[in-house]
Amino acid sequence: MRSRIFVKLMFVFLLVIGVTAITLQLTVHKVWERTLREQIERNLKQKALMFASPQGVCFRSRRPTWSG
Repeated sequence: MRSRIFVKLMFVFLLVIGVTAITLQLTVHKVWERTLREQIERNLKQKALMFASPQGVCFRSRRPTWSG
């Protein structure tokens, strides 16, 4: 009788661990993918702005004006 209770408890324990592991895997994967996508998008925007800028290197600074 005790061995049946032990087997049932062990099965439920392993089931809870399995469900928790799968849930965490799916959640972490979604967050990781979203973060990576945002980082790639941000980097592409920065590179596009640098490419479109007149200087090509720094898109926030202005060209120096020479008085002469």
